[in-house]
Amino acid sequence: MKFLISILGWVPFLGVSLKMTYISSRALEVVNSVKVDNSKAELHGEELEKHISDMSKDAYEEHLKPEVDELGLPDFLTNKASEKAIDIISKKLKEKYIQKTS
Repeated sequence: MKFLISILGWVPFLGVSLKMTYISSRALEVVNSVKVDNSKAELHGEELEKHISDMSKDAYEEHLKPEVDELGLPDFLTNKASEKAIDIISKKLKEKYIQKTS
């Protein structure tokens, strides 16, 4: 995917679509690097939502933000991409927590 971006990233519509797809796929990969804390598995409701939200934002900042900045997207697309990536990370982390508590 990174190869396609390097070749076709400049193409107006296609380049942006490739970059956004790349960010989404990388967000899924970032989830694998996030360790689920067993001591937090007993959290429920808003506490769990807050914990997952914080973990998602931290994971985005640590693993994905430098790559997103490197892609050179306009600010509004960078903001949209970061929101989407954090949302993807949050959803997958919720699934991880549900599996841990089941």
